[in-house]
Amino acid sequence: MSETTFSKELASHSLIRTSDARRVILEEHSSAFKWLMASFLAINGGGLVAIADLEAARFWKLFAGGAFWWGIVCALGIAWRGQVSARAALASLAKMEAFWATVVATESMDTGVLSELERELDSIKPGASRLFGWASLAAFSIGLVC
Repeated sequence: MSETTFSKELASHSLIRTSDARRVILEEHSSAFKWLMASFLAINGGGLVAIADLEAARFWKLFAGGAFWWGIVCALGIAWRGQVSARAALASLAKMEAFWATVVATESMDTGVLSELERELDSIKPGASRLFGWASLAAFSIGLVC
């Protein structure tokens, strides 16, 4: 652990930047995930309803219905995984905010703690949400082709 004297102004700026990042993540995450999940739910749900009136072989109707159903499940997976990632990011940013508030108050910074907090924040990846999104789109496409 190495403590260094840190500019109060720079620490205050870092605190504000971290607070702003947390706010933006919360706002953007909420609106983007609502829109994305609702869109995938709508197109897959619409596809599921649409196949009920189609004149097609039973196999293809069941296959298409299964694809649309899977698209709905994946859309819900987007929301679930997105919430997990957002909660983790918000918790890490709250720790970072507390760190910078302490630096502002004490005018002393522990670079080891800062490095650990940065690693924690960098380790949060939205990959599973993207995977669910692509899977939902693929399921819709398969259902549409059927």
